[in-house]
Amino acid sequence: MTDRSERVERRTGAENRYKRLLTQGSSIERTVFFSDAVMAIAMTLLVLEIHIPDVAPSDIGAALLDDLPVFGAYVLSFAIIGINWITHNRKFTVIRRYNAPLQAINLGVLFFVALLPVSTSALSMYQEPVTVVIYAVNVAAISLMQLWLWVYSWRHDFLDEIVDFDVYALSVRNQFPTPAIFLLSIPIALFVDPSVAMYFWILILPLSIITQHLPLPNQRRSEKLVQIRVEARTAENEQLEEEDLAIAAVEAAAALGRRPQS
Repeated sequence: MTDRSERVERRTGAENRYKRLLTQGSSIERTVFFSDAVMAIAMTLLVLEIHIPDVAPSDIGAALLDDLPVFGAYVLSFAIIGINWITHNRKFTVIRRYNAPLQAINLGVLFFVALLPVSTSALSMYQEPVTVVIYAVNVAAISLMQLWLWVYSWRHDFLDEIVDFDVYALSVRNQFPTPAIFLLSIPIALFVDPSVAMYFWILILPLSIITQHLPLPNQRRSEKLVQIRVEARTAENEQLEEEDLAIAAVEAAAALGRRPQS
C-alpha cells in the first residue's frame, strides 16, 4: 500500500513538473516564427490561382478582364492576411508568456488563415451564396480568433505590464468591424444577392473609422475588468504555490524512501 501511495505521489509530482516545464513559459519566439511561416505560405498560395490566359494576342485583353474576379479575390485575401499578420505581430510584441490554451487559440488563428486560399479559390470561381458564406465565415473566424487570443492574454495576465486597460480596450474595440461586417453579409448573401453581400464588405472602411472615434468603457467598467485580471494573477500565483508545495512533498517522500533502513 505504501509503495502504491509513493507511485501516486511521484506521478502527481511528475505531472505538476511537466505542466510547469513543458506547457507554459516565457519563450514565445518559436510560436511567432511558426505563425509568420504559416501566414507567409498562405499569402503565397493565393497567387497560384492567377493564370495568364492561353489565348490569341488579339484576345488577351478580354481574357484578362474575364479573370478580373480572380485577381480581385486575390487582392482582398492578400489584404486580409496581411492585416491579420500585422495585428498578430503587434499582439506578440507585448505578450510575454504562454500556456497550452493560448497556443491552442493561436493554432486556431492559423487554421483559418491556412484555409483562406481554399475559400478564396471557391469565391473567385463561383460567386454563389454558398461560396460567399464560406468566405465570410472564414474571414470572420480569423478575426474572432485573433480577438480571443488578445482577450485570453489579458485575462490571464500574459501581457506586458506596460499594456494598461485603456490600450487593451482600444485594441478590442478596433477588432470588431471586420467580423461584424462579414457576419452581417451572410444573410444578405443567402436571402438577397451574393454580389450585394460582397459589396457590403466595403462598409468595413467607414465602420472602422467610426469605431476609432467611439469612447472607451466607463471608469467603473474599467475597474471591474482590471479586477478580473488581478484575480486571475492571484489565482495563478496560488496555484503555483500549491504546485511547489506538492513537488516539495513528493521530493521529500522520495528522499525518505531512499534513506537506508537502520
